[in-house]
Amino acid sequence: MTVSFTELSEQFNELGWCRFPADTPILSWVDSIRREAESCLSDPALAHWWRYQHTWFVGVNCLANDDRGRVNKGPGLAGAAVNFIEQTLGSTLQLDQGQISAIMPGYPRADPDQTEASFRYRLKREAAHVDGLLLEDGERYAREYHAYILAIGLHDVESGASPFVVWNGSHKLIHRSLRSELDAYPEHQWPSIPIGDVYKQARRSAFDECQRVELSLNAGEAVLVHRLMLHGTAAWQSDQRGARVLCFFRPQTLLPQAWLSL
Repeated sequence: MTVSFTELSEQFNELGWCRFPADTPILSWVDSIRREAESCLSDPALAHWWRYQHTWFVGVNCLANDDRGRVNKGPGLAGAAVNFIEQTLGSTLQLDQGQISAIMPGYPRADPDQTEASFRYRLKREAAHVDGLLLEDGERYAREYHAYILAIGLHDVESGASPFVVWNGSHKLIHRSLRSELDAYPEHQWPSIPIGDVYKQARRSAFDECQRVELSLNAGEAVLVHRLMLHGTAAWQSDQRGARVLCFFRPQTLLPQAWLSL
């Protein structure tokens, strides 16, 4: 059954995410970038992106794409997800370089220099976080103003292969909490205002009040997520032998006030 953009927009506004099945344009794009994405995992120059005893390749901005998603003169990113972004969100496609996030069987394994509390949070709360709230000297600051998060599957996956996880409606909680803290300051000061305490409380509220949803993505399937959405990665619970690889785009194209809106 075909779902209209109106219905998807309502879901996006209410839940904070909406999903798009694989279609011909996005599958063509996936086919065109898959080899480049896979090569990142074995590139010695990118080895510093491996974490948790080689079970997660972080891969931030590792894909050498242009602002339309083209790699090596291949096709640009296209299909229903892109149409929705441009028509419904009113956001011209201006992509950052894609993150190639690869999860391996056994994820997560504790890093030697990781605190017990940090690993416990990753294991039990799936490292749930909101993008753009950067940690510096033990405090959080709002310093990256993304337009949205777009996750795209690059391979078919089996159940339990560390799916992407979101908390329904958490973007509304985060919005209210950050708004209450930052509205007292002019937006040019926001990057220097500590928000760690209010952020942690908002996360706790989301865990208590919001439904947790697992989103496994096969090749060409995409999920568009609100920029203020609490999200994370589930532990590996699958017999799948190969990696689970997603490509994420998080273009930083908004001014602070537009970023902190619904």
